[in-house]
Amino acid sequence: MSAWFQRALKGGSQLLRGNILTLIILNEVRIILNVEKSNLYLFHVILRFINPGIEMVSGRITAYQSRSETGATQSKDIVFPPSKKPAFATVPGNSFADPFSLIPGTWIVNIMAEGVLLDYMVLLPSDYYEAPILQLQVTEPCTYSGRATTDNCLLYQHLPLARFSCVLGSEATHFLLGGEYRRIAVRQPTPEHPVMSHISGIEVDLHLRLNIPQVGRYVVVLEYANEDDQLHC
Repeated sequence: MSAWFQRALKGGSQLLRGNILTLIILNEVRIILNVEKSNLYLFHVILRFINPGIEMVSGRITAYQSRSETGATQSKDIVFPPSKKPAFATVPGNSFADPFSLIPGTWIVNIMAEGVLLDYMVLLPSDYYEAPILQLQVTEPCTYSGRATTDNCLLYQHLPLARFSCVLGSEATHFLLGGEYRRIAVRQPTPEHPVMSHISGIEVDLHLRLNIPQVGRYVVVLEYANEDDQLHC
């Protein structure tokens, strides 16, 4: 046993002595816990530990119910960075791994690591780390109303298109309506809108000239404003 571990066992550390001995001898800790009712039954695991070495230590945490037929075994990897003082590790961390899905009941958690001192484990429900009660669910998109509004909505904007080939609607001078060419009027619906061609009527054909730099597949993006309460095809 190293001198560092001996000093920790003499009371120089706040870590639990039982956990220190377990990790030194068996490299594994087995915890029995009771999961109470939660909204989503999704949890993160937070571990308070010390890694006295100079390298990161990989470990694994496994959770299963006392009656194996009532729930599937869930295992996730842990990484313990070097730490001379107590530190925290979250499972899963900043990764795409799913949280633990634990239904109410008795669960057994096995934590396996080598040379790491474990103080305690916290089971954190998603109600805390996602804080849904503090989140305002906004699903409605913003629509042009011509006036300021305090309603919460999602404002969608196009990506910057200035570096691509484009043509302004105001550059067109005439449009075809019923087989006759008519002069195009331009107007600016709001100060936030650019000057736009004003087109109205049935069976309208507007012709614009656009320079294409090379042969290929393109997507046509149109910016428009429809001030009517109906769709136009």
